[in-house]
Amino acid sequence: MEPPVSTLDRYLLREWTKVFLLAALGFPFLVMVIDLTDKLSTYLGRGIPKARLAYSYVFFLPETISLVLPVAVLFAVVFTVGTLGRHSELVAAKASGISFHRVVRPLLAASLAAVVLDLGLTELAPVTSARRAELLGDKAVRRSRRASIPSCTGRTRAGCIPSARSSCARAARRCAT
Repeated sequence: MEPPVSTLDRYLLREWTKVFLLAALGFPFLVMVIDLTDKLSTYLGRGIPKARLAYSYVFFLPETISLVLPVAVLFAVVFTVGTLGRHSELVAAKASGISFHRVVRPLLAASLAAVVLDLGLTELAPVTSARRAELLGDKAVRRSRRASIPSCTGRTRAGCIPSARSSCARAARRCAT
C-alpha cells in the first residue's frame, strides 16, 4: 500500500513552495516599491507622516498578493517541472514506473490550495484597501469632491442636464466631467 504522502510528494512540494513563496512575496514587494516611487511626493505633500505611510502599505499587501498569486503559481509550477526535467528526475520517475500525471499531482494540489488562499485574500482586499485609503486620506478627498458637484436630473447627448436649483453653466461643466 502506498503512503498518502510519499517522499517524492514531499520533495516536489518543497521545491514548489520555494519558488512559490519567492514569487508570491517578491512580486508584491516590487509592486509596492513602484507604487511608492510614483506616489511618494503626493503623500508627503499631504503631510502624511512616514510611519503612517509605511503602515498603510501593510494594508496594501492583501490586494497586491491577490493580484500576483496566479502568476506566482504559474512560475512555481513551470520552474519546478523545468528543474525536474533539467536534472533528469522526470526520466528517472518514468523509468521507475511513475507516470507524469502522478508526479505533478502534488503540484496540482498545492496550486488548488493557492487558489483557495487567493479567494480568501480577494474577500479581504476591499476591507484592507478601505483602511489604507483612510490612513492616506484618500476617502476624505473623494467625499469633499463629491460634495461640490451639483446634482443632475437627466442625461442628454451632451452629458447631463443640471437641476433647476443650480447655476446652469457651472453645473453643466461639472456634470460633463
